[in-house]
Amino acid sequence: MRRSNHCTPKCVFGISERTPSLKAMKTNIITAFALLLLAASCQKEPVTASENCAAVIRDNATAFNQLTSSANFNIQDARISGNTLTLKFAHGGGCDPDFKFQLHANPSIADFCGANINAKVIFTTNSGCKRLDYTERCFDISTLKTRKGCQDKLQIDGYPTIISLY
Repeated sequence: MRRSNHCTPKCVFGISERTPSLKAMKTNIITAFALLLLAASCQKEPVTASENCAAVIRDNATAFNQLTSSANFNIQDARISGNTLTLKFAHGGGCDPDFKFQLHANPSIADFCGANINAKVIFTTNSGCKRLDYTERCFDISTLKTRKGCQDKLQIDGYPTIISLY
């Protein structure tokens, strides 16, 4: 049987029988846009670094002065971004997976604007391992930034640079 070269009116305008109609294309575009909009609206707010960071432990003067660290470490670097203080440590005890850093502060000493808030890092480990490790930890310092307009600073024992909280 021979096929005819007969063209329907749709063929004349470049529309084949398999080409989706304009209405179907609009429906697909609207559906895709709605799904994209729905996906974007369901996203959570980004998690800020301080939400995943340890809180600063505020101590009174007596408790603060009695703090001692059980292991050797030093602070390699310190930086503040918003309410997050990030400290980079070099430390022994690298064989213990449960080692811990805590940041203690005594803000009661800072009784005037621009004062230095004293702080200490307490490092604990259950391992006498001497392996040197490098670790970065962050701390939420929002509780130290309570006096608006003051340019308070953080002075951490063992770290030579005084850090501006703002």
